[in-house]
Amino acid sequence: GLETCDDENSQPQRGSIMSYCGQTFTGGTSNMDLRFHAVVQLIMEEYITSRTCVVNDCNQNGIDDAIDISGGASPDVNNNGIPDECEDCNGNGVLDDEDIRTGFSPDLNGNGIPDECEPDCNGNNIPDDLDFLPSIGNILFHDNFETDMGWIVENLGATSGDWERGVPINDPNWAHDPIADSDGSGQCLLTENAPGNTDVDGGATRVTSPEIDMSAGGLTLTYDYYLKLTSSGTEDRIVLEANDGSGWTVLATHNTNGGLAWRNALIDPGVFAAAGVSQTATMRFRFTINDDNPQSIVEGGIDAVIVGAVLPPLSVDLNFNNVPDECEPDCDNDGTMDYMQIQADMSLDLNRNALLDGCEDCDGDTVTDLVELDQAHNIWIASLEHTSIREYLAKFGTLTRVSDDAAIAEGQDLLISSDRRTFVTSKLDNRVLEFDAAGSYLGNFVAPGGGGLSEPAGMTFAPSGNLLVASRNTNSVIEYDILTGGPLGDFVAPGAGGLVRPFGLAFGPNGNLFVTSSDNRVLEFDGMNGSFVRVFVSAAGNGGLAEPRGLLFLPTTGNLLVASRDTNQVLEYEAGSGAFVRQFNQGGTSNRLTLDQPWGLRLGPEGDVYVSRANIQGPGPDPLHLSNPRVYQFDVVSGFFLRAYILGVDSGILHPTGFDFIPDAGTDCNFNQVPDNCDIASGFSRDLNGNGIPDECEPGLPGDMNCDGRFDGADIDPFFLALGDPAAYTLQFPNCDIANGDMNNDGRVD
Repeated sequence: GLETCDDENSQPQRGSIMSYCGQTFTGGTSNMDLRFHAVVQLIMEEYITSRTCVVNDCNQNGIDDAIDISGGASPDVNNNGIPDECEDCNGNGVLDDEDIRTGFSPDLNGNGIPDECEPDCNGNNIPDDLDFLPSIGNILFHDNFETDMGWIVENLGATSGDWERGVPINDPNWAHDPIADSDGSGQCLLTENAPGNTDVDGGATRVTSPEIDMSAGGLTLTYDYYLKLTSSGTEDRIVLEANDGSGWTVLATHNTNGGLAWRNALIDPGVFAAAGVSQTATMRFRFTINDDNPQSIVEGGIDAVIVGAVLPPLSVDLNFNNVPDECEPDCDNDGTMDYMQIQADMSLDLNRNALLDGCEDCDGDTVTDLVELDQAHNIWIASLEHTSIREYLAKFGTLTRVSDDAAIAEGQDLLISSDRRTFVTSKLDNRVLEFDAAGSYLGNFVAPGGGGLSEPAGMTFAPSGNLLVASRNTNSVIEYDILTGGPLGDFVAPGAGGLVRPFGLAFGPNGNLFVTSSDNRVLEFDGMNGSFVRVFVSAAGNGGLAEPRGLLFLPTTGNLLVASRDTNQVLEYEAGSGAFVRQFNQGGTSNRLTLDQPWGLRLGPEGDVYVSRANIQGPGPDPLHLSNPRVYQFDVVSGFFLRAYILGVDSGILHPTGFDFIPDAGTDCNFNQVPDNCDIASGFSRDLNGNGIPDECEPGLPGDMNCDGRFDGADIDPFFLALGDPAAYTLQFPNCDIANGDMNNDGRVD
């Protein structure tokens, strides 16, 4: 009940660690706040403190605090089992508990930490955690147990541990009783306040309050309780009962271990009403603590019992991060913290950094950063389902816009030119459509059937810059003038080399054109004139290729990748011979992150391989767990699954096919979604030559020893090779500049 991210059809939202929000909605793991939800945090704390296998190491020296103390490495003057070096949070040379006892430091929340050492973001001299709690006003009864107000103790069979009033003895040889009372007054109710093993054993003990007049009604009872258990969740517990004159009724049961901490309980009028207890002039309460079989440690305490009217909390914490909301950012000054605005409408934070996009203006020029990035590296994607195309934000895969409706009839491929013209093939009406970068429909680039086009499929640009389109029903590849869309004839003649219903097109490292054939082969044609060269991938040696779609040559090896639609694979073939190498895509199972029916292949801005998942078996996309991916990202070297780039029902796309990345127009060369001028101004990027381009984007990237355009772990081995054997480095990396290893510009690789 903390959020609804386990429902893919719910409203998109952010979540904390352990939520599903990073798997369900566009933006993926960027939807996750790297913190625990306050409720989860409390559960974890209660569980951890109940585990005897968890040792304390407050000074973080890798040694159990108890050993530090017993061995003399740490003093423990107040005998509370905590090294003294960990108990002077305000640095005044006095132990924290002494500061609290003498009144030098307040401890309003009774946690043993001076309030001046706790978060107080709103500066009201109240610890933030107390700001979230209702307080008690118009107090009618308050017992801090400094005097005897008439509580009566009964033994219900316990052989030790009866309730008594006093100052906690804090026996250094018994690590289970309270160190001090909860409110700093000194005394409290506690179970047998004596040295040694004096916890509750073999039964129960009870303490009953004096009569309290609650006839005014609408009142709340609050109290602090201490409960140290070594067997949580059993019949070992503290039970609170109330008697309004008609008999005793249970109001609360506490049966979880709180360690050495005091905890607060609040019994509001709603709890009284739900239990059928009236608030009368002769109210009495009683606390019963029990040690059940098998016997275990049960130490208890009661303090700060108050009856009064509830006052509302001073602060709220709507995002459950333990920070009062008035201290959270509200960049647009609308009175609502930014985080909750985003939770209500995730489109206000497309880059998923928990900041309103409308407030992000790193250079202060009144143009927001996302606008200033000018669509750099964003992706346009077509589908079999939609009559328009869709744009998604670079890196984060969030939907940024939908194009004009162009009546696309089963989009097959999408290709973007260097000047940001976007072309889409429309299968059922034999057209090639054109859009501008903003998604405005510019009309037919190729009219229906233009140049003999029939069932258009994959596209690529010829060396001349003209557009090549696979025409499946004519078994050919047709060339169109890039300026006018006019047909220039067949680039690959019908049936050349046995070509059958071509789909994927790509130019290889050797400059030739490679084309998929529906008989599960890949054919090679001369890159200048389209004449048949050879069968590059044969049917006999294709490694199981079935219904090939997109093609992509790897920049690292020159090997060819082919999307094998009907086997749910991306297959890799050797650059020179076309021999089958392996299944490239690694990761996923039959029902988790499955790449069912891969279609389009593209090399991403950072150099990884992106693959669209058409998933056309049924009327809609199979869930495949909550992530329900549309476009995957794989490591370019290993083929390992990296992430679902576009995912979730809220992506708004079904059966994606062709896609392409919008070229950077000089705004984000390093692909970090921050305008380059801000990277330079902030010092994130160097610009030694002052040309406004981050140095890491210019030729000779320092540290890029394998010349893959990145400075990462793959450069370590080449660097040491250059350091130890420059000649061998030059031989192995002939196209790299060994000077890339000169990290400090002293003229040496070092």
